[in-house]
Amino acid sequence: MTTKADAVNRVLNLVGKMDQAKPAGGVSPVEKTNTAEGSSSSSTASYVERFLDRCERQLQEKGWYWNTETDVTLTLTAGNQANLPTPAGGTGEILRIDTVGSSRQVPVVMKDDNGTDRLFNLKDNDFTFDSDLKVEYQYRVRFDYIPETFMDYVIAKTALDVNMAYQFQPEMQSQLAMLVGRQEMLMHKDQINQGDVNILATSEA
Repeated sequence: MTTKADAVNRVLNLVGKMDQAKPAGGVSPVEKTNTAEGSSSSSTASYVERFLDRCERQLQEKGWYWNTETDVTLTLTAGNQANLPTPAGGTGEILRIDTVGSSRQVPVVMKDDNGTDRLFNLKDNDFTFDSDLKVEYQYRVRFDYIPETFMDYVIAKTALDVNMAYQFQPEMQSQLAMLVGRQEMLMHKDQINQGDVNILATSEA
């Protein structure tokens, strides 16, 4: 398990800096860190944490075997509405959702319905549906639930972006870029091995 503080410090090390982050006192070490001046400050570690959060989110939005649920049935409420799913191990945030299978012809988007996140029926322009929906969705998992191969990519990519932005070690940029490329290759290999997909990227029977 890689905590947020571990990840921040690994990025700092890659750009030639000493460890600066540690788990925030009194809270889970998974998601929050204490840096020299606070997570919203102008310290180097705080900047790294913000870059890390952005890179991690961008990775999760692409959808992978570990944050994608397929062929899920959403049972409608008594009012014929479709509430968003709540996957185990997630942060509660659905990144992307779409109808599949028998529901594929029903266009939907996520919208707030007076404080409740639901699917909106683009065809009928309201929050109601005629029957239960088959959906596929990507959700944001907890930081420590990201597989290590993917975390290694996030850390390398964050280091590349941070070093480019602040020019800590310009001479290291090409080496960091090669590291990102290597980690990206390993990440996609893991996706193929663990995601039950074939070379054509179609689901295996």
